[in-house]
Amino acid sequence: TMNWYYNRLWYIDPANTAVLNYGAPNHNEEYFRQGLGKEVFAQDASPILVFIPVSRNQMFVAKATGSYIIENIDDRGVFFRSDIAQEMFAPAANQVTELDGVIYVSNVNGLFSFAEGKVNEITRKVRNNATSLTRYANQAISLTTRRSPWVGLCSL
Repeated sequence: TMNWYYNRLWYIDPANTAVLNYGAPNHNEEYFRQGLGKEVFAQDASPILVFIPVSRNQMFVAKATGSYIIENIDDRGVFFRSDIAQEMFAPAANQVTELDGVIYVSNVNGLFSFAEGKVNEITRKVRNNATSLTRYANQAISLTTRRSPWVGLCSL
């Protein structure tokens, strides 16, 4: 499946799920590669689970072993990829979402956010209470029409 983000087509390569392909800008009906046309995330064997636009020019790429940020997305196709953020590993695509430029990931260690280049553990204050942590850890995250990311995680 191709997605239209940042004025170009993006898709995970079905033959190699550790590769995120991107097309040339302004071509939304047919895929045309620009330059290399791909970002390779082959540091390990896990596939890309989901990629989500974050801000004006950043893409969040989630894998089961950690996540990355692709920066400087513009018409030239000269992108920069961050190092892996291991705390932001995603067991499944439905455990990652974006709200107002902040990425949220729920994994076995709790609920984490990524904003402005920093990873924050949201569940840190309740970590010592095992029953509280299970409400947030390893849960699917969905947005409601009010765009609240906490549906399915807990009742606040």
